[in-house]
Amino acid sequence: MVNNKKRVYGMKIFEEEQYANSLEPFIDTFHEQLPRQIIFIALVVVLIIFFFLNLGNIGNFLKQIFDILIPIILGWVLSLIVSPFYDKIIMIISKSNNKTLQKHSKLFATAIIIILVVLLIVLFGFIIMPHLYTSISNFASKTSEYARTIRNIINDIKDKTSSGVTKRILDALLYLFSRLSDAPSNIDIAKSLDKIFSGFYTSVKTILNIFIASVVMIYALNMKESFDKEIKRVLHALFRKDIAKKIIVELKFAKGVFSGYLFGMILDSFFVGIAFFVGAKILGMPYSLIIGFLMGSTNLIPFFGPVIGGVPSFLLILLDDPLSFKPYEFIILLIVIQQVEGNIIGPKILGDKTGVGSFWVLFSILLFGGLFGVVGMVIAVPLWAIITRLFNQYIDYRLNKS
Repeated sequence: MVNNKKRVYGMKIFEEEQYANSLEPFIDTFHEQLPRQIIFIALVVVLIIFFFLNLGNIGNFLKQIFDILIPIILGWVLSLIVSPFYDKIIMIISKSNNKTLQKHSKLFATAIIIILVVLLIVLFGFIIMPHLYTSISNFASKTSEYARTIRNIINDIKDKTSSGVTKRILDALLYLFSRLSDAPSNIDIAKSLDKIFSGFYTSVKTILNIFIASVVMIYALNMKESFDKEIKRVLHALFRKDIAKKIIVELKFAKGVFSGYLFGMILDSFFVGIAFFVGAKILGMPYSLIIGFLMGSTNLIPFFGPVIGGVPSFLLILLDDPLSFKPYEFIILLIVIQQVEGNIIGPKILGDKTGVGSFWVLFSILLFGGLFGVVGMVIAVPLWAIITRLFNQYIDYRLNKS
């Protein structure tokens, strides 16, 4: 018998002649596609080189695009934040017996949202901001006095230390605060006018951006169904039916996590800011409005927020009267409010919106804070919740497949 040589190729056994014939189509295809592949690779290499050579120009171009799109992005973010409240209003109206209300539920919900937004703008722009500006101006007018107070404290420490390194550090601090306390009183009129015009332009631009963002928010809230249908249509056109459905499910999850978390965090931070303002007022602390604003704003940052807002607030009170007990009263107030917020207010408002553990909260804040700054710290937790969900689903898929 003739002993034919055999090879294993693609889990099938071929005779020598069959094996050679099976390679011919592959070789022909390879030769046909090779020039195209070379052109594609060369194009990619050229684009990468062009990108790195023009990195600065590309960055400036992207920054300009981002600046133009800021009001639109802000509008979408606002719609995401108020969406739970908007949906709640529609749900309450739909349960009423009034047919007119039910028929125009979106219109009434939009009107309520607009009224609340206008009230918040009026409250912040015409009530809080003037008082906040006055408090900051008072603090700025006492900068020289505070600098002299710190100089005296540093001199006392310097007299009591014998370390050469410590004395050099203290000398550097003394030089810094001496510059602050001995700042010239004369004002450059041209620079002042330039700052005034620049501030006016910034204010007008900010007001215009807020107005455009509010309009975008209204459109986004009232056209949610249309946008959802359009997104589904595009996804079904680009992907297989099962993949498109999976992407839609994950987008809905991401939207729910971001919307619920951001709305809850803003509401929680509002209560924290009010609590600090009222507590500081009752205890007779200086700059109570600045303290409330600082503590409320920084509460949006999980884990590190109380420290980021607490340190400057403590220093404000300490500099105003270093010998009083007020700074230490603030520490007690901080501990009490954080305990109430962490154990009562926070769980009631936020619940378990993300399911992210304490360690991963810290990890995500450090990671995304380092990448994207303050914005990264604010969105770190919901973003990590989405990444964790996708990763766990991938692991489950691989385990079930094996």
